[in-house]
Amino acid sequence: MKLLVTTVLFGSILVYASSANGDQYLTQQEWDTCRDKVITSQQPGHYGAGGRGAVTDILATCGPQPVLKTKTGYALLKQQCDGIYQNTLQACSEQSACDEGVHGLYSAARSWITLLSVKAFDEQKFHDLCKQVCREKKMPDRKNFGKMICGEPIAYSEERVPQVVIDKQACPFECCRFGKWTARSAVVLYKAPNAGALGQKIEKGEMITALTSEVHSKPLQAKVTHTWKSDEDQGVHVGDTVYILHGIGEGAVALSQNGQIKKSSTDFAFELVDKTGPKAPQFVWWVNVRLQGGTEAWIKNPGEAFDGMDGCG
Repeated sequence: MKLLVTTVLFGSILVYASSANGDQYLTQQEWDTCRDKVITSQQPGHYGAGGRGAVTDILATCGPQPVLKTKTGYALLKQQCDGIYQNTLQACSEQSACDEGVHGLYSAARSWITLLSVKAFDEQKFHDLCKQVCREKKMPDRKNFGKMICGEPIAYSEERVPQVVIDKQACPFECCRFGKWTARSAVVLYKAPNAGALGQKIEKGEMITALTSEVHSKPLQAKVTHTWKSDEDQGVHVGDTVYILHGIGEGAVALSQNGQIKKSSTDFAFELVDKTGPKAPQFVWWVNVRLQGGTEAWIKNPGEAFDGMDGCG
């Protein structure tokens, strides 16, 4: 498996697990989406009640879950560690785990550990802890569990600014609408985001179909100064450190927090950490389009180059 690394957390780097074809590098959010697509691609019941058959297909398509590379080795992501603590380890109190450890757990509890990377997760160590919890009827606290099993402590909250964040199925303005667009002027076509031009253009007056888009942002670190209920419901609170990605209309923004992309309310406010740097994030908007002949390609920063793209216009 190929790996791509990029600095995203204080004192650590996130290792993106690649898919089997070697040309995709997945964040946790993208890995979750990949896993769900594998499962839903089959008829209901295809993988059986326990879903064991899905594990092989998920690993072949998506790879194991992403991990963190720290100064001393590797660590699980916080949400992974939380999941196995709250679900799998909690299930170890069942009598069947006293002798069989994780092998004695029901499939839903085991599923939390089957797709973890062996770089950061020692199944034998967890297996022994599971039996201990069963016999002593006492779980370690979350902090000690993180040290023993997950490779913590890591300052998850001290997230460094990623160089680029990709917000998929996103638009950088309000009322963005996919579907039939008509070119107001000639527009260059690209094979893929960040790839070279195809040497072909959409000509003025030509109609195309906009399928989806993604925004590639160089984010700005900021402190949250005001929120609304919808922000709080997403876990965004006053005083939090977040990364501003791009606008989405009416003063609302897309932001990254702890590796997750969220959409703010129009009442959301922030203060940039770097007072001397850029005042607004730099981004590139890539749109996936289908030409009249059925060929698919990408266009870069279309701006107002098409009629039909603005649902409010």
